[in-house]
Amino acid sequence: MIGILIFTVFFMSISDGFTEPGTINGFVKGLLVYMAVLIFYWIRFKSINNLALSDDLKVRLRQLIQKLRKNLKLEVIFFIVTYLTAIVAGRFIFGKGTTDLLKPEVVITFVLSILFMGIILVLTIRRYKMQIAELQGYLNEYEESIEE
Repeated sequence: MIGILIFTVFFMSISDGFTEPGTINGFVKGLLVYMAVLIFYWIRFKSINNLALSDDLKVRLRQLIQKLRKNLKLEVIFFIVTYLTAIVAGRFIFGKGTTDLLKPEVVITFVLSILFMGIILVLTIRRYKMQIAELQGYLNEYEESIEE
């Protein structure tokens, strides 16, 4: 609810170049972004909320590892799709379309944004891989203790 309040108060003017009051186009753009984020997190919440973990520790660890791998894929796909959609839609929303794509400032901005996206993806993947590796270590340790 706080996010919705902040969004409705500030985004219209931010999306229209800090003009007050913002236009309906700015509000619609912001609302579409906000809805995409809400849908993404609803899918994640639904998958976590419906998670029925086993009472067996070995099975539970495998379920958690599988869930982390699924969430990693979901987050990477969501980020890439949202990023590319924002770039393409932004060009058309602001009336640029496919014109001036080879201007130096457009190319530099695109390269910097790809670099930024890469850094965010690397950090996200690294965070998930650390969590998966930790759980995998616990699973391996548990399996070794059972064998002995």
